[in-house]
Amino acid sequence: AYAEEPAFAQSNLSRAQQIFEELMAMTPNDPDVYRYLGDIYSSYNDIDKARDFYMKYASMRPRDYYPYYQLGTLYWNNDDKKRAKEAYGESLERMPPVPPSKDEPLSKEDLLYADLAVARMNALLGNTELSDEQFKTLLLEHPDSEEVATTYVNTLIDQKRNDEALAFAKSYLEYHPKSYPMKAAMARAYILDGDYNKAEPIIEDLIVDQPNNMDAKTQYAYLKQAKREWFSSLPVFEELMKLYPDNPDIKMARDEAWRQTRPTLRWGGSFIRNSQDNHYGPYVD
Repeated sequence: AYAEEPAFAQSNLSRAQQIFEELMAMTPNDPDVYRYLGDIYSSYNDIDKARDFYMKYASMRPRDYYPYYQLGTLYWNNDDKKRAKEAYGESLERMPPVPPSKDEPLSKEDLLYADLAVARMNALLGNTELSDEQFKTLLLEHPDSEEVATTYVNTLIDQKRNDEALAFAKSYLEYHPKSYPMKAAMARAYILDGDYNKAEPIIEDLIVDQPNNMDAKTQYAYLKQAKREWFSSLPVFEELMKLYPDNPDIKMARDEAWRQTRPTLRWGGSFIRNSQDNHYGPYVD
């Protein structure tokens, strides 16, 4: 195991990045270093750097599907469907039983992750019937797997099948009421439907249960931004910027929240305190 795992577990990506950059200097022939750096920059949504590291890893392990799958997901999340589908095609060509050029055989967890990747990629490539059958099989074979269930729901959401996703999520949560990933997926579906009032209490509960979970705080910040509640979103974006200083999306959102909350001058000697205020000054406190 790498020494960076606690850094990942605590969402301290800056620290993980520092560790892997040091490892890259010490062990430049270790492909896993480049894979993890690709994952880190993917988390930052830095497409160029993530692609550079994933392609370096792919040059050292050319038969591994993983870097192409991750790149496809990164492109998809940035609405570059053409490049996403190209990367997914490359990934599917390298799926097990093609050996990944490792000395050790694939673990059961690795094989399950690969099967999930195949089902998800088929869904996003438009092979809906095949994907549905693959997910059905995986759900039957792994009825207690949170990973399988949440991947299925998030894939339905990406296919714009939110009604199906929400129905499955509600059913799953009846038996697994403390499933954080499923609650997060449900909140995501509500947000994409524009139903912010249903999403907000779910995310607030997640933050109460896991106050250090940055994924939940990120969802909360963007939710408040969508509702144009700038004063609520700004401090959360500021906190996220300290953890993810290289993330351009968070920086852009933070800057917009700051712009919306700063005092605004008006011609004629009056001003409003911020862009949400409808009372024209000067103020007398």
